[in-house]
Amino acid sequence: MLQEYTPKWRSFLSRRLTEALPVRYERARTDDFGIAVFSRSAWVRIERLELSFSGTPQLRVEYRLEDTSIVLYALHLIPPTLARYTQHRAEFADLLRRIGKEEHRTVLVGDFNFVDHSALASALHESGFYDAHGIAGCGRGETWPVNNWLRHVPGIRIDHVYLGRGLTSTASWVGGHTGSDHLPVGSTVVLANP
Repeated sequence: MLQEYTPKWRSFLSRRLTEALPVRYERARTDDFGIAVFSRSAWVRIERLELSFSGTPQLRVEYRLEDTSIVLYALHLIPPTLARYTQHRAEFADLLRRIGKEEHRTVLVGDFNFVDHSALASALHESGFYDAHGIAGCGRGETWPVNNWLRHVPGIRIDHVYLGRGLTSTASWVGGHTGSDHLPVGSTVVLANP
């Protein structure tokens, strides 16, 4: 899953990923809210969501793994700046409502624009979701900022892979600088032992 997916990134990545990841959904935008999902295997269903009428695209992708359905939410919540704080909270409240109704094992991945020790992350924990980095990663796992003068301050982790009930992680990592103002995150997700 890729966030901040622009037409420039689409022209650069789309051809390169086609052979390895032939199943895809791409919604390139010129702002920070373009999104793409690439996969080796076909999904059962993909839905474009808009949390709390924010105007930014989010995705719900349902996969089949043997006899189990896995749902992936590809998310980029609006930054909680002074002007957009209420909208950020409304998006998150809508997300909590949606995942509370999920009947399948669920993964939430993307730029949440909050750290894992925030009140919003605590609400996810209470709903049964835990950051894969906290389960199987090491170190602080900072993902932002990596560009401009802010790169000189200690980074924070605002990009996460949250795993719901019935899922765990055996590895979680932060990738190298790719030109984005965030570092990429990855995780090996497996079914948890019953």
